[in-house]
Amino acid sequence: MDPAGHAQLSSRLRCLETDEEFEVFCPWVRCAAAADRARFRSELNVLLGEAEFDAERPGFELDLIELRDLAAEYAGLCSQSSDMALVLPEPAVPTPRYSVHIRERDLDRVARCESSLRALVDELLGSFLAQHPTAGGLLQRGSLKKMVNRGLWQIDLPDGYRLVYRVDECCRSVHVTYLGPHPESRAIDGRAVWLRKSAHVRRYSGS
Repeated sequence: MDPAGHAQLSSRLRCLETDEEFEVFCPWVRCAAAADRARFRSELNVLLGEAEFDAERPGFELDLIELRDLAAEYAGLCSQSSDMALVLPEPAVPTPRYSVHIRERDLDRVARCESSLRALVDELLGSFLAQHPTAGGLLQRGSLKKMVNRGLWQIDLPDGYRLVYRVDECCRSVHVTYLGPHPESRAIDGRAVWLRKSAHVRRYSGS
């Protein structure tokens, strides 16, 4: 779920009023005592109110674990399974605004890295680059840099890795020119030239 999805979910939960509306997210509500339902709503509003202060922050996320724990606590009071204590809607998969192209050798290089780095790269390729490849405010401060002299963008990744890419607004496409550890300027430039001359690029299909 992206930051916009978290903000939308927070707003939706704060607007719940009737038991029927709550049952969509918390099926156990129909079995709970009136006093327990009231306390749950009160604690839920406190939790969402705390999150509201961060809703405008780039990368905003609800604490879904805390939400589930709260719902599970009250579901247990009426002898209901915690597995269905909080039912969240499946996030809609946005239609990519940009096609993302990357070479197999770059993906193979990352495949040998830690799972956390691989997951981050998958998220960047399938979401960030496909939707808003130049929106630095959605990433950790200072991690996205525009390489003005080369017309490229660079994202600093953990473990000293870099993701370098070119955005073609006319074709609504993103071309990854380098993905790997500490590329030197010559290597980046060479890959960019190679990409412009080569017709054999692999379109990334997303995660």
